[in-house]
Amino acid sequence: MSDSSAARSRKQGRREPRNLFASLPFVLLSLALFWPMGHVGLALATAIAAWLNAAALFVLLRRRGFLALDGRFKGRLPRMLLASLAMGGLLWFAAEGLAGWFEADVLSGILALTILVGAGLGLYAVLALVFGAAQMGEVKALFARRRSS
Repeated sequence: MSDSSAARSRKQGRREPRNLFASLPFVLLSLALFWPMGHVGLALATAIAAWLNAAALFVLLRRRGFLALDGRFKGRLPRMLLASLAMGGLLWFAAEGLAGWFEADVLSGILALTILVGAGLGLYAVLALVFGAAQMGEVKALFARRRSS
């Protein structure tokens, strides 16, 4: 029978307020952003809290030696960020073009969102290849492994 993570931490003499650290930014941001922004503030609070939690996990894993970034990842990270920024910019303009669809009936809004999600997926795939964040041979190998398993 395995010990829980909290029990292991207590046995090793470490006490980390993981749940509080993970929840507190969300609660505080939700309270702060709901009043001026409404439901959009809750979505923004969720996104910010998720990024804070990801950053905290990154720092914790690096300090404990469970995460080491190799040279290939470090070389590709700027290219991934560039592809993400380019995709975001192109989707921004596409969303402006579909604004009328979002303001129409619900079905049109759902269709517009589906178009944007599909376009974002395709755009990122193409941009990642163009900017060198991904290599076509690696993508083919990834899909070949999935088919064989």
